[in-house]
Amino acid sequence: MIEFAPSDFDSLERFSRGWRFSAERIGDTSVDTIARIRPLTPERAADIAQIAVARRDENASFGTTFRSDDSPGLVREKLTALPIVGSIPVLVSWDRRTAVVTDWETFIVLWDDLCYPSSDDVTIWPFDGQWTLCYRHYEIFQFDSHERVI
Repeated sequence: MIEFAPSDFDSLERFSRGWRFSAERIGDTSVDTIARIRPLTPERAADIAQIAVARRDENASFGTTFRSDDSPGLVREKLTALPIVGSIPVLVSWDRRTAVVTDWETFIVLWDDLCYPSSDDVTIWPFDGQWTLCYRHYEIFQFDSHERVI
């Protein structure tokens, strides 16, 4: 089980991908939703990056795969259909310096701001490690539910 201290978090304003959540880009998404995106410090992001790399191994077997280049609403439906409880806290990791903590419902609402085609390889998983969702920069989501991997 991964745990976090208050000092593990940084502000959205200092977050390297924070621009993705500006009022101009997000539009009518609520301030409360944006507030549920909690960037980790680069040091803490580095700590969990090793776990993320192991979880997103492209040679691993994933039970569910679907494209993300459909309409955002259709992709949201596919994400919602995964066997995940809506309020569960999740880690979202891009690389050794970039990660956030949010909840599954927020991820679903903002998935297309958290996952950019051509540039982002993103690993999403709950603190207890019971499942992994990978976003591949070539516009594929892969999901697998499993026993604790790490």
